[in-house]
Amino acid sequence: MTGLLADSGFRPSVNGFQFENYGTIPGGVNLTGDELQRMFGDRVFATDTATEKVLTPAAQKWMEVTSNEMNGGHCEGMVVLSRLIHSKQLDAAKFGAPSINALNLDGNTLLQREIAYWWATQSVDPTRSSEVSGTPTEVLDRLIEALKPGAKESYTVGVSMEGKGGHAVTPYAVEDKGGGGVEVLVYDNNHPSKERRLIVDRNKNTWQFSLSTNPAEPESLWAGDANTRSLSLVPSSPRLQMQIAPFLEDASPSVGLMGLNQSAQRFNEIWVEGNGVKILITDPQGKRYGYEGGKFYREIAGVNHRTPRGANELWKDSPSPTYFVPVGLAFTLTLDGSVVDRMTDTSVTMIGPGYELSVDDIHLDPNQKDTMVFSPDGKSLSYKTSSNESPEISLGFETTGADYDFTVKGVDVEAGATLHIKLDKAKGTLAISTTGNKQDGTYALSMGRLEKDSAQYFDHDEIELLPNDIATLDYGKWQGDRTSITLLLDHNSDGTVDETILLTDEDKLGPAAPRLSAQTGAGGTIIVTWAASEADFVLEANSTLSPAGWAVVPANQVATQGANKVFTDIISASPRFYRLRKN
Repeated sequence: MTGLLADSGFRPSVNGFQFENYGTIPGGVNLTGDELQRMFGDRVFATDTATEKVLTPAAQKWMEVTSNEMNGGHCEGMVVLSRLIHSKQLDAAKFGAPSINALNLDGNTLLQREIAYWWATQSVDPTRSSEVSGTPTEVLDRLIEALKPGAKESYTVGVSMEGKGGHAVTPYAVEDKGGGGVEVLVYDNNHPSKERRLIVDRNKNTWQFSLSTNPAEPESLWAGDANTRSLSLVPSSPRLQMQIAPFLEDASPSVGLMGLNQSAQRFNEIWVEGNGVKILITDPQGKRYGYEGGKFYREIAGVNHRTPRGANELWKDSPSPTYFVPVGLAFTLTLDGSVVDRMTDTSVTMIGPGYELSVDDIHLDPNQKDTMVFSPDGKSLSYKTSSNESPEISLGFETTGADYDFTVKGVDVEAGATLHIKLDKAKGTLAISTTGNKQDGTYALSMGRLEKDSAQYFDHDEIELLPNDIATLDYGKWQGDRTSITLLLDHNSDGTVDETILLTDEDKLGPAAPRLSAQTGAGGTIIVTWAASEADFVLEANSTLSPAGWAVVPANQVATQGANKVFTDIISASPRFYRLRKN
């Protein structure tokens, strides 16, 4: 029997957007904190007052990498929103026009954010886990039932191909063409107002669909069969519920989610930015997941990956999947530039329950291979490069009292050397070191402490790091805005503190804030030094780090030695702290 098998009444010219799918647009926006709050609840904010809302560090990073993925296309968000408006679950008037086909995208930030919101639901549960994949005929049969009058659920269709990416369309009717051929009529927002057809061959159990970014561009034929399971359906109803935040330590939503098991395995998500860059994940037993030698390996149980619908070859040179590694599994990540033909700006981010770690500003050359060792609890990172790099490292995490966000920028890592970052939450310290470097270097440090009623920030530039140093930031004792942080230097990496430096908050004092250093001297003394050129600063001492009790040291104990001012004090059993204050 040939003819129409099902028809939802949707028509692209009436019920679809009249603007094309898009990647980036000048002045455009994607997700904001408001969308994350709507999707996951109030707990996305570390600081939440009437005048200030600051996302948790991991929420902020998740919002950034998710929004960046949309640069590959917004098809997923557009097909979902068009379906919801057609079914009258949302009103086009909310976004500035009486009907969807009259909506404009340019300058319409409310509509841009709405499209981004529905795009992002594909990446989280319960939406992600509700996706139905199967053989082409299995998917087709379910879709036919869903497009008939009275159906209780509506779906969007996803197509994907290994190495090409993913794309989403809105199905609205199905025609039997005879001889086992069936055509699904779809709204493809790469072609506004046009009738497009996804072809299924029941006899061969295959599907195919022609794709291009717009009608003026050449088309690319995507196809799959019963083995690829690359044709899928995503129901609308799970998207309408509160989602589970992969970046919150306690991700349980305030409402039940379709019986979803709240104790299910959680994951560290690995996001890679960089056209053509491939990664390989290796576990301690040497098993592999990812690309090596032009082949994709799936040897590690529990690890999986997905390419978001919207990140595809039509918009990017070669999209990178998001990888999911079970929390608790140690692994090494190899960043492989063997398939890039030019220097490629690259970043790698790991987001887990309550924490984030990222390495940005890697300039990956052809055939360059760098390795990263992420601790499975988000507390440490080692980055080894085969070239000369100066990456930006960020680390953020939740605690019961406050959230912290660190950025370490500009550490020079020589070819063959390794940069190490290690967090100790119990002690409130962050250690920075390198192994294999031969030259002295400097770096900049930024820190944010985010409490429910306030957000405070600290910045300091030009911090020296010698090849054998372990520099330990004693952040847990920081007293807040306008106060210093102690940096402990172990020059020989032997576990002994050889020098103590008070880092001033240059965000508050300005870039000219001087460096203060201290080291032990002969006869049980401590020697404190700073630049003699800083004539408008005086040295103060105190027995605690509290704001009160600071006193200027006796002037007759301060000497000038060359380019430095020097103060010598006797080491006592009681703690002693020093700082420079501008007169």
